[in-house]
Amino acid sequence: MKAELVFEALTVAGHDKGVLSISRAKVPGGWLIASYLFAVMSFKTAAVAFYPDPDHSWDGGSLPLKATPGEAQEIEESQNPFFGRRSK
Repeated sequence: MKAELVFEALTVAGHDKGVLSISRAKVPGGWLIASYLFAVMSFKTAAVAFYPDPDHSWDGGSLPLKATPGEAQEIEESQNPFFGRRSK
């Protein structure tokens, strides 16, 4: 059987400068995130990132818009076991 990388489309809200598409794929140790921006006049860009989440607990959503910086950091620290770690 040939390996297959399966992406799940995430809902994107609050972006009005073109069409933004973000997807994630469950990979060992976390998520592979792919984003694509299709803007007016054929401008296109893409990016890929890795989000460490060994338990795959991220539901695909973002932090609340009204979270204060302290609340956002507390949420990040509680949900991501790699937060604040530095590799040597």
